Amino acid sequence: MKLMKRRTAALLLTGLMTLGLAGCGGGSKTGSSDAATGGNAVSESSESSTDQANISVENSTQGAMNESISLDLKHAGIGVEDKDALNSAMTDIPSLTDLLIVHDVMCDTDTPEYKSYQVIYYGNDTNTLKAVHVEEHYYKSAGYTEDMLKSFDLNQIYPGIKDLDFVKVSYTDKGDCFCSIIEYNQLDDPDHLDQLYDCGCAIEPEKGTGKVLAADSYKDLLTKNGFVEKGLLDIHTTYEE
Repeated sequence: MKLMKRRTAALLLTGLMTLGLAGCGGGSKTGSSDAATGGNAVSESSESSTDQANISVENSTQGAMNESISLDLKHAGIGVEDKDALNSAMTDIPSLTDLLIVHDVMCDTDTPEYKSYQVIYYGNDTNTLKAVHVEEHYYKSAGYTEDMLKSFDLNQIYPGIKDLDFVKVSYTDKGDCFCSIIEYNQLDDPDHLDQLYDCGCAIEPEKGTGKVLAADSYKDLLTKNGFVEKGLLDIHTTYEE
């Protein structure tokens, strides 16, 4: 399964380096005879460079956010080898009813600037994948703002996905970071997997399998792609029937 690569840290460093270089420019002092003629020009040039640097930082941070938040279920495309893996993860709809829904937390990015988790909800009795909640933390110290989160539209990545009533997108301010949560609920319904497939968000090898996903097999796919299982963390999402 091909995964989009995050460039969050690199983009942020590029922007911050640009800002730092702009701060170093125009630092030398001119004589008093230049103050009346060239002083204003130097000042205006310095301010212009700083403004451009600020824009560069903002654009870089926005670009990093757009890239990371758009990953959601992590599938940037399904190849032949991915279809084989997904085929093995599909299972028949169970006849049993789960009395308890449990969850595991998988993490693929954990940095001071950005953290990304998948919270996997599944039936304790049937091992059927019930929901996947993608939770991402964008830290304010890295330059992320509330406007950046609000400006992102998931429909730009997966057209029509926000029209699905079992998909929910929310953003909250948690003090030191902004928390983005994309909920993919009711995944134990094959029709819902087909609707996601139509939006380009494929977590089944092909449309119309009539099957659902086994949670342990889905976790195995994530593990093979670099995810690490975590214990109880600062997760804000919850599962609702």
